[in-house]
Amino acid sequence: MPDIRTLIAAAKHAEKPYTLCTNDHCPAHRAAKENSGFFPQKPAKKPKPKKKPVDPFDDRSLTVAEAIQRAREKDEKEEEASWAGEVAATEKYDGEDDPNVNNTKSAPVFW
Repeated sequence: MPDIRTLIAAAKHAEKPYTLCTNDHCPAHRAAKENSGFFPQKPAKKPKPKKKPVDPFDDRSLTVAEAIQRAREKDEKEEEASWAGEVAATEKYDGEDDPNVNNTKSAPVFW
């Protein structure tokens, strides 16, 4: 004896028009298909389009939010680089060329 769920599913399937049934051996729709001469087939699957590799340097592939974030990161890096350059420039200067600076490396003299 078939399960009650199987019988319910078969009854619901039989309510569908035969044009939606793609099973050629379906007992509920076979007579209608033979009379009309039309045996519906499943639609062919469309091939998925190949994804292009994302170029991390191409800004056209970014969303607006990603472009804004990338611009902020670029500005922050440039700002850090400019600060690093200013600090490096001040650290390099030790007054060697300045005649007003005592360039002797001797120990301090206490009077």
